[in-house]
Amino acid sequence: MKFPLLRTALSAGLRSGVFPRAFQKRRIVQGLVLSGCLSLPLSAQTLLVESYGYANGHEPGNPNDSQTYFDHDLTKLTDGVASVDAWGSSSPVDAANFAGWFFNTAQIRFDFGRMVDLQEFTVWAADSDGAAGVVLPHRITLLTDGGFEQVFSVVNPPGFGATVALAFSGFSVTTNQVTLSIEAPFNPSFDHEWLMLTEVGFAGTAVPEPSTYAALAGLATLGFVASRRRLAR
Repeated sequence: MKFPLLRTALSAGLRSGVFPRAFQKRRIVQGLVLSGCLSLPLSAQTLLVESYGYANGHEPGNPNDSQTYFDHDLTKLTDGVASVDAWGSSSPVDAANFAGWFFNTAQIRFDFGRMVDLQEFTVWAADSDGAAGVVLPHRITLLTDGGFEQVFSVVNPPGFGATVALAFSGFSVTTNQVTLSIEAPFNPSFDHEWLMLTEVGFAGTAVPEPSTYAALAGLATLGFVASRRRLAR
């Protein structure tokens, strides 16, 4: 158990009879785990994004909008829909699910609306190896307002004409927001160059709210009061 104070309080409460005998200590601990009070090893889970915005492009009135595939409603990257085909494939491409940048680094800020322990992220991008001027990014930088910064290199997989999931892990940062700076490589042999994204996802664990710790403090106090009463008898 992560909280020795809570362990002592539970034991004292059980010995003093403040908790009914039928209400076993095991059940108390299970209830606290389910409510998020105890910090136990958890696997990364999908984190919901409350909102996101662009530092360049896709917003009404932004001068870069003349050179982007629009995302004015700010929904394309977190709607749960990742296109399968990409430029260069044999089948027609539906560009409706893509947000695109022309000779420009994509800078996107995601807000989780709460504190999270971020451990993984995935970017779905068109892998066309230059077909129609569409290329994969070659580098993605993750930044937070708290000063965290980590650079991830992108390895271009074999083949082209599909949307690929670029997954990154091996880090951990507690934050309520994150900015991804997604850079396309410069290749002077292309007449034009596009970076096309269709979805971005994050994984990690939620950080307990302050009210959770307040509940723990109240439980600890209850246990110690019960213990003192027992000793005073």
